[in-house]
Amino acid sequence: MHPEVCETVEDTGLEFSFIVNLVMKHALNMGEFTIPALGARIKLPNHLVDEAIERLRKNQMVAVMGADGLSKLSYRLTLTDVGIKRASDLIDVCRYAGPAPVPFDKYRSKVEIQTIKSILVDPESVKNAFSDIIVSEKILSRLGPAISSGKELFLYGPSGNGKTTIAETIGSLLPGNIYMPYAVLAEGEIITIYDQSNHVAVEPEHGANAVDQRWVLVKRPVVMVGGEMNLKSLDIDFNPISKFYEAPLQMKANNGLFIVDDFGRQQVDPQTLLNRWIVPLERRIAG
Repeated sequence: MHPEVCETVEDTGLEFSFIVNLVMKHALNMGEFTIPALGARIKLPNHLVDEAIERLRKNQMVAVMGADGLSKLSYRLTLTDVGIKRASDLIDVCRYAGPAPVPFDKYRSKVEIQTIKSILVDPESVKNAFSDIIVSEKILSRLGPAISSGKELFLYGPSGNGKTTIAETIGSLLPGNIYMPYAVLAEGEIITIYDQSNHVAVEPEHGANAVDQRWVLVKRPVVMVGGEMNLKSLDIDFNPISKFYEAPLQMKANNGLFIVDDFGRQQVDPQTLLNRWIVPLERRIAG
């Protein structure tokens, strides 16, 4: 089910003051702007952006510089000196000026709806996916049920026997696309999730205007880590310069596949790594 377009501020799940502040930070970066141009960056409908602009105009933080037509959407706007001062103060607190985030509870609900546990992989699909790889029938007969179970897989064997290739092929077998937010808001903090290096965006089936633009449709993610992984990479990462968070690798892999390649080669001993995962895996919660 695709995320529906927000008609009201309440639909966004965000405080109106939060939207106004985010609009100001975008406006500071843009200089002169129009409502549609700002809406395209903040990923909210024009009428909601207009509400925020009206609040700023009443507070003398935004001024109209001109217009290319009669519609308010053609107004060319800019921050006043008072607005620039306020926006600069906001930037000092948090430099995030991207798409409006999605409340964490809405994100969690969407993850549950799109869960990997609901997929089914038929034997023919498995056979076709591995057609270019030499894999025994015994292994193929086990892979299908294992993938469809939506549970953890452990591939073991001597070095060079194709474990990584099998894991990557399993990732290509995952059917369907999922909606992922650019960022989420959790306890007042912004956490970015969408990452072009790990996620492949696709065109929405319902058309861009029929979907909440804060969500992007992507192929089920396949995130692989190797010897470079440490325990810190499994925690949300706070950037002291930008002053907002980036999601950990396993969160970016939600509704897809997270591959720990060459287990035991990581910058943390295997027992510590397994202890880090044992409770989340048992309780089926995010680690």
